[in-house]
Amino acid sequence: MATKLSEEIPDIENFTWNYTESGHGKGAPDRIGATCKRTADFVVSSGGDINNIDQFVTVIQERCLGITCIAIDGKDIQAMVDTVEEEAADQKGFKGTLNVHQVAGVYSSSIPGLPTKCKTLTMKTLSCFCNRGSCEHYKIGSINFALKPKLTVEEVFTESEAEDLEPAKSELTPTQTKSLQRLDDAIPGTSGIQNSFYNSGDYVLVKYTAKNVEYRYAAVINGIDDEENDLRVTFLKICDQKAQLFRIDDNDISDVSFEQVVLKLDNPDLILKGKRIFYKFPTEVKVFER
Repeated sequence: MATKLSEEIPDIENFTWNYTESGHGKGAPDRIGATCKRTADFVVSSGGDINNIDQFVTVIQERCLGITCIAIDGKDIQAMVDTVEEEAADQKGFKGTLNVHQVAGVYSSSIPGLPTKCKTLTMKTLSCFCNRGSCEHYKIGSINFALKPKLTVEEVFTESEAEDLEPAKSELTPTQTKSLQRLDDAIPGTSGIQNSFYNSGDYVLVKYTAKNVEYRYAAVINGIDDEENDLRVTFLKICDQKAQLFRIDDNDISDVSFEQVVLKLDNPDLILKGKRIFYKFPTEVKVFER
């Protein structure tokens, strides 16, 4: 829900999921599965044949009118496996789920050009609706969806300290590695030389600043606009905890100024998993995604 709900509802700000059963709804599917199995066993023991999944679906649909049975193609299963693998960085675990009876999710505020993502899931033993997004009643834990727990938004910036904090650049400045080349060391500050430093297909680290917090995203350059003095880029989405494996997001395209480009990255290796192409950089890329 945390990682997929915003795809269906782009402007979502928060949600709550409430349930009372201790089994979290698993009892009904278990009983349906047992009914389907007994029905199939009866058909076979009575001399009937069930040779494949399509025949099984037909048997269930004919004899269990209250059950809808749908065959799932192997390609659909593989597509889901690929999706889980490429979004592994967004998946978090929680111990004690049998004690949870309310899940409250809060999404990050929208920034033009950037996707909305789930910020926090709060787990509660009982449901409470006194204050959307900030209720602490019956809380037993939470899941933070920041990229790295040691560098979360809450650690860099809080609303109560907004006026006193300096911009968080110093907190997010990448360490020097062989795979990263600082632009200010490589070129003078004139736009003409900047333009000549980049080419379509180059990989860069781009920054966005919001509420004194500097977010950083990996991207690939699609083109250079000499008249507007900016770059058109397609953003990459992180796919592992090491911040080396990424996939391209074809729908996340934006124009950025040269001042927003922090670093030029070495070209990554291309890795093919099923029908998906991933980009693996030789060392960690210092992204800080919202």
